Amino acid sequence: MDIPHADIPPAGDYKLYKKVTYGGNATIWYGLHKDDEANFRKSDPPKGIEYYSAVRERLVAVKIPFNGISSARESAVAEVEALQHVRDILQSTTSKDLRNNFVEIREHEKLGDRVEWIAMPAIQGVSLYTLHLALQLTKRWTWSEAMVDQTLEPRPTATDITRLYNEELIPVEFVFHVFLNVGRALQSLHESGWAHGDIKERNIMVSSPRRAIFPDLVLLDFGSAWSATQEKTKVLVDIRSFCDMMYCLAESHRYCEHRQSGCKRHPQEWDDFVKAMADGAETPCKSMKEVIRQFEGVAERCRNSADTKIQGYVGVALRAATKREESLAGITDAELKKALFPST
Repeated sequence: MDIPHADIPPAGDYKLYKKVTYGGNATIWYGLHKDDEANFRKSDPPKGIEYYSAVRERLVAVKIPFNGISSARESAVAEVEALQHVRDILQSTTSKDLRNNFVEIREHEKLGDRVEWIAMPAIQGVSLYTLHLALQLTKRWTWSEAMVDQTLEPRPTATDITRLYNEELIPVEFVFHVFLNVGRALQSLHESGWAHGDIKERNIMVSSPRRAIFPDLVLLDFGSAWSATQEKTKVLVDIRSFCDMMYCLAESHRYCEHRQSGCKRHPQEWDDFVKAMADGAETPCKSMKEVIRQFEGVAERCRNSADTKIQGYVGVALRAATKREESLAGITDAELKKALFPST
């Protein structure tokens, strides 16, 4: 993580530590507000994981748009406008779940018509895309890497993990959890007059749970967002993309034909759900409310029936994936220590 100081972009009162990823229009850096950095530096370099957990709670993700690219400039301006609108939604809602489904803007700097940077809380977890892959690889590597974590209670046994893997790659309860979490967030966004514009697994973060429960899913990357009052077709694009994503997740569940074979926990409506998602990817419903209403009841019942072993199975995969991603698209405890205490 030895980055020459001259190569670290300025970001107001935020100190940037590491460039963790980049997209077509911007780079993403992890860092801290200068006041938080000063507070964490007050003591001698600590070694405990509690200290670094506290640092991670205050980490920010700072998006730096590329210079000289018109699409990057337009995307950053659109994202700031959309995130400010999301902030208004969150301030007016009483739903705790909804508050956990959107990334929030903290600050940004704008010079003329150009957005210089956007600061948001860093989400501790991985993308839904990464978790999807992790669940497909669970039998291969998750057990040995993640079960050293003693925080999962009750902890799934090796037999539990093997049985769940052999029955299915992605539990049906988790498929419905994604359907409800992301679907309701999109419904709220659309009803407030905005469309996301780029719904896909890579733009949804899965936050690391502190207990063996299904994690929250957080919508990111509003650079393609539009005011739905100006461009109503964008709402249909969101619905089509959402249904396509849900169909892919459902297909990853090993057995999709309830009447023929497979997972005994399939609700009778499972076949109808899979078909509706496939059809919606081609010919979407007119609104997310209509999509959710079709399967809200069965999705709630199925998700809420998940026992701790199923929840732990997802938690194991998420923890292992998060650990693996820290050095690739995140920041390790060792890197945080070096950033906060460079002389040690």
